[in-house]
Amino acid sequence: MISIRPRKDAFARAYCGRAWLRLNCPDQSYRNGQQAVKDAISACKLINWKDEDMIDILATAHAEVGDVDSAVRYEERALAIKGVKPDDSKRLQAHLDSFKQHWPLDAR
Repeated sequence: MISIRPRKDAFARAYCGRAWLRLNCPDQSYRNGQQAVKDAISACKLINWKDEDMIDILATAHAEVGDVDSAVRYEERALAIKGVKPDDSKRLQAHLDSFKQHWPLDAR
């Protein structure tokens, strides 16, 4: 049987990719922090909040729109995921430290 319905994780990756683009695209016309938050929330819900990278993008989106408290909360949630690799943990911790200092990620 052939299925043309993508799996939930494929949708989650698509939402997450669009959120990343809305945060990082050099063409300002594509950037939209509020929509990045919505896309990242959709991604995280689809994967049941079990992917540290997707939660990290949500935290970054919150920081982008100035909601530092949410950025810190979600970055801590990303760090709490079981099985995070040491290198990923260092990256997430660096993001958390930046958010706590109210520094944008690209300023470091």
